[in-house]
Amino acid sequence: MFATTLFAGLWLAPVPGLALFWAVVIPLLPLSFLCSPQLWRAVCPLATLNMFHQRTGRRRRSMAISRWSEAPAIIALAVLVPARHLAFNHEAWTLALLIAAAAVTALLAGRWFEAKAGFCNLLCPILPVERLYGQHPLMNVANPRCPSCSICTPRGCIDLAGAKALPQLLGPRRRSANWMFTGFGLFALAFPAFIAGYFTVPTAPVPGAVAVYAHVLGWSAAGAVLTGGVITAVRIPSRVALILLATTAAALYYWFVVPLSLGSLGVHTATGVPLLRVVLLTFIGWWTARAFRAPRSAAGALPGHTLFGAG
Repeated sequence: MFATTLFAGLWLAPVPGLALFWAVVIPLLPLSFLCSPQLWRAVCPLATLNMFHQRTGRRRRSMAISRWSEAPAIIALAVLVPARHLAFNHEAWTLALLIAAAAVTALLAGRWFEAKAGFCNLLCPILPVERLYGQHPLMNVANPRCPSCSICTPRGCIDLAGAKALPQLLGPRRRSANWMFTGFGLFALAFPAFIAGYFTVPTAPVPGAVAVYAHVLGWSAAGAVLTGGVITAVRIPSRVALILLATTAAALYYWFVVPLSLGSLGVHTATGVPLLRVVLLTFIGWWTARAFRAPRSAAGALPGHTLFGAG
């Protein structure tokens, strides 16, 4: 219903539709991921489509999970986010077509592969962000999508393992600096600079596709090299580094997005921007302190071990 309403709104009322999507819906997602990735995964309309064919009772092929299984979602994120500058931010019809294409892809992936193995846990561009921000969720949210677990994604599934999904994905490499050379490790190193690169793309003169991607991906590569060098030199363990990368990325995102969102909604004020920034950065700082205090052995464990019972 939400996806249908949004799709119709983008066609019938493109200006408010774009403002609603980019100034309200998308900015709320990182905050919800810090609280719990399951908040969004429980209501995501694409997840509903992905699981639609599971109700038919037919057997589906399960997708093997390899070391680089996280690559498709990361590539999708790296392609789609810079494209916002080229079309999706200001041309509602292109965003509507993107949503329609994602809906069809989710539906077909659910038909070809078992449960979430084909889309939610492989292709969805939001997945790597969910994993990075969902390391230490604040709450336990039941998963209504998978009433019985078929282990369609045996390693790194947020629904199956909660916050333990990220350590599972990295495997034994997380105990040394080798975690930085995994697909997700490279993403985590580059993500803060990726965000900064996106928000610092020059708007005048209007950049072309090559300039946009060169700027965003150039920042990402430089950020990954610099961050990786610091982590290696200081010998920061993966658990600490990943927390810092998550909170740095979240802080940068909200620093940049707050004035843009308030401006799109027509409520940009001299006091509103700094006040909202302080509130959000304070929450992120508190989340960081809480994550550092979390016991290593219990990291990601949910009360009552309800991961398998509820999803």
